[in-house]
Amino acid sequence: MLHDRRPSAALRTDQVHDLVAVAADFSHLVPGVVGVGVDVVDLVEFEHNLRIGGPRWLRKLFTEAELATARGQPERLGTRFAAKEAVVKALGTGFRAGVSARCVEIVSDPDGRPRVALTGPAAVAASAREVGEVRVSMSREGGCAVAVALAVSSE
Repeated sequence: MLHDRRPSAALRTDQVHDLVAVAADFSHLVPGVVGVGVDVVDLVEFEHNLRIGGPRWLRKLFTEAELATARGQPERLGTRFAAKEAVVKALGTGFRAGVSARCVEIVSDPDGRPRVALTGPAAVAASAREVGEVRVSMSREGGCAVAVALAVSSE
């Protein structure tokens, strides 16, 4: 019999937040890292929002390239949304001051590695903080998507 692999059985939300705080505290020790962002998305809740919001809601959050890459799979979209949230946290902006989810595009290289493309206010914010690149890692496990973003200095 398989064991329970749901995140609630392995890691509580408060534990995740504690781990994020520790990572952020040590980010200044890594040369070139300007900011760290982490986000967790409940994929069941994301799918619920997708059912209610439909295609219009998706177009507010994702670019055409992202929608094509996800091929209509809600778990892939939820994972990309976690990455977008992690990126704006790493930039220190959040989704405010004109930075929208569509200003942060999570695309995949031919080999499948995720890449971040910033446009508009997100690109301006990155430039103001002298961020040359934002690196992202994404994963899904037990009904949750998690992403970590590192804003790396251009110097």
